[in-house]
Amino acid sequence: MQKAMKLVVALALSAPVAADIPKSIYLTHGPKEGADWATYDAILRELNGDFEITDFADDEAAAFIEREYAGTELAQVYAAAPRPVMKADLFRLAVVAKNGGFYLDKDVLVRQNFAPLAEDSTAVFPLEWWKSDDAFAARHFARPRDDFEHFQVGNYAFGAEAGHALVVDALDEAVRRAKALEGKEEVTDLDILRSTGPYMLSEVYHGGRLAGGMYDDATLLRGDDETPARPSDGHTENDWHKLGAYGEHMLSHSWTSRRLTDDYYEEPVCESSTSWHVPKRPSKDCDWIGKKTGKKLKRACKNTKDSMGVKAKDACFVAVSYTHLTLP
Repeated sequence: MQKAMKLVVALALSAPVAADIPKSIYLTHGPKEGADWATYDAILRELNGDFEITDFADDEAAAFIEREYAGTELAQVYAAAPRPVMKADLFRLAVVAKNGGFYLDKDVLVRQNFAPLAEDSTAVFPLEWWKSDDAFAARHFARPRDDFEHFQVGNYAFGAEAGHALVVDALDEAVRRAKALEGKEEVTDLDILRSTGPYMLSEVYHGGRLAGGMYDDATLLRGDDETPARPSDGHTENDWHKLGAYGEHMLSHSWTSRRLTDDYYEEPVCESSTSWHVPKRPSKDCDWIGKKTGKKLKRACKNTKDSMGVKAKDACFVAVSYTHLTLP
């Protein structure tokens, strides 16, 4: 297990690290119930009878955070989160970081027993879908640094040993980004996806991978090419939104204010990152960059990075007038 960040390191490292992912599966209820969720649940239990399956109601998830992460910033951020899905995002990372096991959204249609994944992996995530340059820029306020970064890492179904570095690091980053949203008048769907959701997780994974091969032990499962069970919307490929051949995300999107399709934000959005800033200097953010002019602006855009190595030219859209599209 690689070195984890400070928020949960003591908690994560105090947990026993097994050779396999524990045969536990965690679910959360969420604020709404989908029409087919009872069917998905029955299929999950039939195919994975050898797993301990725990379905956390909202109050039970909150009690878990309060008990297992008492005194941490996570507990404070979780309690203050303005939208229920942010709590669900934080909980899934927190429960797997602490206990190990698998997390599944309620709208995952399971197709196989998960035992082979538990026995052969220290962490497993879905290689969810491939984003074009424009779609990537709209979601990540940046451009891909290599071909593989076009792929999104999903958080609707994943598993890991207790204290796995990718889960712990993603939890730390989710807490940092969620805290940065406190006091914002409206927390949008995009804010959530970028702060606690899969856009954040993808940035943590790819950032670590490109920084020196972090998370090499994590398995990313690309979906099979079988026709999806969910109706086609004309935007997705057969292998998108799947945990290999083990399960399919049925895309209920019960939490969103609008249904997201895979061309969501097809056109670049004129919005700077709300979480980017110079390491340990939160006042030196995109607004600070935007106040520079001439050569100072050019140097700052090209050379200034945040703690994840993201340059200002890749994060501060409005401030630098999309110069990230042309600068080397």
